[in-house]
Amino acid sequence: MSTRAGLLALHPLAAAVGIGLFMLGQAHAATEVRATASYSLGGSAATVLDSGVSTNAVDVLTFPYDYNGNSAGIHTYGSPSGDFGSRSSGSGTYDVTGLFTLTQSITNTSAVAQRATFNFYITPGLLQNDIRSDLSSNGYYVAAGINFNILRNGASVWNSQASLRTDASGTSYSHSGADILIQSDATTYTIAGGAYSVDLGVINAGQSINLQYSLSTYANGNAPGAGYFTVPEHTVNVPEQTIFHPEHSYEQWVSDGYGGYGGYGGYGGYGECGYECGYGGNGHWETVTVPAYTEVIPAHTVTTPAYTSYGQSSGSHASSGDPFDVDWDGAPRSVYDVTGNFAKPPASPFEVTMAPVPEPEAYAMVVGGLAVVGALARRRRKPQA
Repeated sequence: MSTRAGLLALHPLAAAVGIGLFMLGQAHAATEVRATASYSLGGSAATVLDSGVSTNAVDVLTFPYDYNGNSAGIHTYGSPSGDFGSRSSGSGTYDVTGLFTLTQSITNTSAVAQRATFNFYITPGLLQNDIRSDLSSNGYYVAAGINFNILRNGASVWNSQASLRTDASGTSYSHSGADILIQSDATTYTIAGGAYSVDLGVINAGQSINLQYSLSTYANGNAPGAGYFTVPEHTVNVPEQTIFHPEHSYEQWVSDGYGGYGGYGGYGGYGECGYECGYGGNGHWETVTVPAYTEVIPAHTVTTPAYTSYGQSSGSHASSGDPFDVDWDGAPRSVYDVTGNFAKPPASPFEVTMAPVPEPEAYAMVVGGLAVVGALARRRRKPQA
C-alpha cells in the first residue's frame, strides 16, 4: 500500500472520531471559604473564633495564654487562590480546634456528560507531642490530630485522618484513609505535602454538584509541669512505608539568554518584558509534568536522645501549612524548582478539570469508522482481474 493510500484509509476513522468527540465542555465554579477555631485554657469555657464566609481570604490567628502555665496557638487561614492551612497547638491544660473549609458549586455547562477531577495541594505539616513533664499518673496526657476530607454532595470521596496520643501507657498513633504521614521520631509524624487528584465521577450535562474541601486540626491535653523531669532515650522501629505521588504539573521559566534589565520583572529582557520576563532574560514559560511515581521508604530505627526539663508543661501540635516555618523542599508549589530556575507557581491550589464522557452514539461512530477503514483495506488487497 502506498503512503497516499494509507493516509486516505485513515480519513473515515478521523472523521468518525472528530464528529463523535468534538464537544469538550467546561466547568464553572463559584468558591467560598471559611475559617473557624475554638480554644479553652485550664478547663475554662470555650472561646469560639469565626471568620465568616468569604469569596476572598480568611484568617483566624491568636496565641492565648494564662498565668497558670497554659497556652495555645491557633492559625487557620486560606483563600480560593492561595495557600491554606490550619494549626492547633498548646501546652499544659488546653483544648484547641481549627477548621478551614472551601466550598465550590460546580456546574457542567457543556452539552455532554463530563468526568470531573479535583486537583489540590497539601502543604507540609506536622503532628507532634512534645513531652516535657511526667504523664505517668493522674490522667495526664497530650494529643493531637489532623483530618483532610473532600466531599461531593456531602459524601466523602477522599479522606486522610491521623491522631497521636501520649499518656501513661505510652504513645499511640492511628490513621484512616490515605496515609500521608511519615514517622520522624517517637512522638512526631510529618506531612511531606504534595499534589493530589481525586476522581469526582461523571457530571451530566447541565448538572451541578457541591464540592467541599475541609482541613481540621485539634490539640488537647492535661499536662501541668512540676519540678525536674527526665525523658529517657527512646528508640522506635519504623516499618517500611510506600508513598504514592500523583502526577502534577507546574510552569517553569526557561531562559533564552541574558537580556538586561526587565522593568518590573527584575533582571531579564527589556523594559517591555516587564513581569513575565523576570528572571533569566528573554525566554518563555514551559510546562513541566512530573509523572506519578511510588516512593518506598525502607524500614529503619529512630532514636530520640534523653533530655531533662524543669517546670515545663508537655504539649502537642497539629498543622498543615504552618505559616511561620514552611519547608518547601520538594513540594510542587515551590517558587524555585530543584534546578534553581525561576518557576511560576500555580494560579490556584484548587482546580477542577473535566474530560468529556463519550455518548453511546459516539462509540458507534468510532466503531463505524473502524469498519469503513477495514472495508477499504480489504478492497485494496483484493487481486485485480
